[in-house]
Amino acid sequence: MMNENIENKQELRVKQLGVFELRGLAREIGIPSPTTKKREELINLILEKFKSGIELDYKEKRKGRPFKKLSSIDHLVNSMTDKPPKEQVLSFENIMTFAQEMPTFLTDTDKQEKTIIEAIVRRDKNKNYNANDGERWVLFDSNIDSYKKLRQGDKVLVEAVKLGQSNQYSCIDIIKINDINAEVYQPTKHRDFKEILSKEYMNMDGISLIKGRRNAIINEKDLCDDDRLENITKYCQDNKIKLVVLGLNTSFEDQMIFENFAFEDFTSKYGTEDSINFNIVINAITYVNRLLEREENVLLYILDIMEIVRLADRCFAVTGENILHSKNTMTLVCKLMELGVNYQEGHSSTLLIGYNKLDKDDIFLKSEILRICNLVE
Repeated sequence: MMNENIENKQELRVKQLGVFELRGLAREIGIPSPTTKKREELINLILEKFKSGIELDYKEKRKGRPFKKLSSIDHLVNSMTDKPPKEQVLSFENIMTFAQEMPTFLTDTDKQEKTIIEAIVRRDKNKNYNANDGERWVLFDSNIDSYKKLRQGDKVLVEAVKLGQSNQYSCIDIIKINDINAEVYQPTKHRDFKEILSKEYMNMDGISLIKGRRNAIINEKDLCDDDRLENITKYCQDNKIKLVVLGLNTSFEDQMIFENFAFEDFTSKYGTEDSINFNIVINAITYVNRLLEREENVLLYILDIMEIVRLADRCFAVTGENILHSKNTMTLVCKLMELGVNYQEGHSSTLLIGYNKLDKDDIFLKSEILRICNLVE
């Protein structure tokens, strides 16, 4: 039987949660149909559950550094039961959404200052749309104009108001979808495309890539001391190819270079938090997939693939002493590799994967990435 101090602490903590957090916690501890219950009912059921004692099927404690957003609900349970969170091996669909914080339950937004945000649309496990720009989450009311036009991976420009002190915003107007006025935008219908092998080359002043495939190139110089990005940008502009650049923890010098070129920017500054960097990677993947659905030609330039691998290893716990990378890291890398694709219908996504010369002897890099890439001299 828990003592009175523990019960008071639990009650105070539970009552501070928003309704979406309450639903997630209720689901985790075995309360049926939490989405059909009101906030007060959820609070009472959760407190009753803790008072009666709960037994959760936890496995061995997660080793390594846990990803704070992944364990948000586990952390709530753990803080009240003193039991370690269970190990999770996630599908990519769950990897896509696991970093999302549960939305804050606030509705009084009339007096809030309005903010313009450009973000990538994501669909959660309940098939509701929200949007993320790396750091901020935009929540949509399904009754808002143009909501039904949204698809996962769309780039949206919205007007929104902040919800409390969190990094969450409530959308009050969708201004643009994929750079088109939302009022006139019409979403493309889903089609099945046939993948074919490409032997066509893309020649960019010293760089030769195989179109619609995976290409890897070593970063001999810092980006700011190289003309590679300039040549790639010019080629894409001349050939009407959408250039998407994905780069994490880039230097100040590189950030200055980025300002000189036009591309879809999925980069972060050096020292950016892991949770933000992770969302940037997921946003880039979903955005490229959406471009392919819209039958656009894409070149995805990953500045340093091992920076993404290291990020994933920090976010996902590696549990075995002899395991170099978690299964979730492998899933994420595979999803990136799958973006090198060429379709019979005439559009493609070409991957250019950069890697640092200091990492060139890494076993994972050689066996899982370079092995299936065209190596660019």
